[in-house]
Amino acid sequence: MRGRVGTDNPTGVLDIARSYIVLRPLPAGAALGDGAIVDMKNNRLLALPKKVLPKSGNDKFLTFVEKAGVSLDDLRKDFMEGSDYSTKTTGTSHSPAVTPIGEGVYAITTTGRESHLVYMLTIPSEIGDVQEEMGLQEKGSFVLSLKNPTASAPANATLPQGPDYPKEWVLQKMISQYHVD
Repeated sequence: MRGRVGTDNPTGVLDIARSYIVLRPLPAGAALGDGAIVDMKNNRLLALPKKVLPKSGNDKFLTFVEKAGVSLDDLRKDFMEGSDYSTKTTGTSHSPAVTPIGEGVYAITTTGRESHLVYMLTIPSEIGDVQEEMGLQEKGSFVLSLKNPTASAPANATLPQGPDYPKEWVLQKMISQYHVD
């Protein structure tokens, strides 16, 4: 989570500007507990517009892929660090560094009808007040509904700027949609 401008130590949802999830896929054949995992530079940064995760199965939420195909070093350096910047109205403002509130493992599974993002926290060992307020539990599962980023969206759900994917990636994804084994 990133605190509001000028809030270096957020203590609750009202102190947060935005929440994020970093998905770091394991390389093929890697196993937890085998030592350091090689950074494959295929991490994804998801932004949560509502700042919190759903607290029940009836709640729905939306995320955007803010960055894709990036290394952890690039995320730390270009995104997670705090920064100072100037504005015309308030002068110099401080955007605080990202504060991690949990770490764990995840998998994307399917039941045949629907896909799920399931996770299990490894850090912290016990859920605290901040994690509880954010909707983060020791274990969780969310039904996924994905949208092709190259397809048009309804007028009330469009972004000001579309995704900037490499042309090779878009072509590869379009080809894989029509591949039949």
